[in-house]
Amino acid sequence: LLPSQSTKPHSKMAEAKQQEANAVYYHQGFGARGTPVRLSLEISGVKYTDASKEESEKYLGADIKTGYPTFAYPVLKIDGAVISQTPAICQYALIKGGFHPKSAIQQAQSLQVALTAADVWSEFFGAYKDGKDPTDEFIKSRVYKYFGVLEAQLKQNKEGKGFYFEDKPSIADVFVYDIFMRFRLVKPDLYKECGFDALKGFLTTFEAYPAIKEYLSSDRRKAVTGKATTGKMGFLSP
Repeated sequence: LLPSQSTKPHSKMAEAKQQEANAVYYHQGFGARGTPVRLSLEISGVKYTDASKEESEKYLGADIKTGYPTFAYPVLKIDGAVISQTPAICQYALIKGGFHPKSAIQQAQSLQVALTAADVWSEFFGAYKDGKDPTDEFIKSRVYKYFGVLEAQLKQNKEGKGFYFEDKPSIADVFVYDIFMRFRLVKPDLYKECGFDALKGFLTTFEAYPAIKEYLSSDRRKAVTGKATTGKMGFLSP
């Protein structure tokens, strides 16, 4: 057997210890901002446990007694350290697994794409007000501008028929998938008619990636996905 295929008990014990040592602290039974974190860890093959946000309170605030001070969830405990802020967590996890472009310029561009997608997330979610969904007019006049740029960026690599950079996912892919998947869920009629065929194809490509395909059908995913498919809670659920 190759080393990675070892079935010796000590290997399983080491894996269990690694999983116990790495923890995602967030709302249990909920996706939202925790989803890009989990996707990044899954892509990189990092074992982890889902822990409740209450368990991470010892890491929050300016007066903590241990670890690096953090402001808000999600929080990742990994490699003996603590990290918060979703983009920072995802970038660390993906770089740890080798999932980043080779050049420094493209690494910066990959983060640029991710942060643009994060802006869409914030604006889309912020449009849920007084119990009302974002209007189609708002999405077409504002959100579609973002989608147009994200699609143009995707087409810079292999004419949009793959990932954002090279032949593997990076932080750009994780964040674009996260927002476009939510759009597909909560606005299915707009999604069908919106065009953005390259982004639609990208969803298929991303969901077919072996680590992601396995995760999306796993109990790990089911445990953090809400049942709502419409409205504000639908947007946050997956």
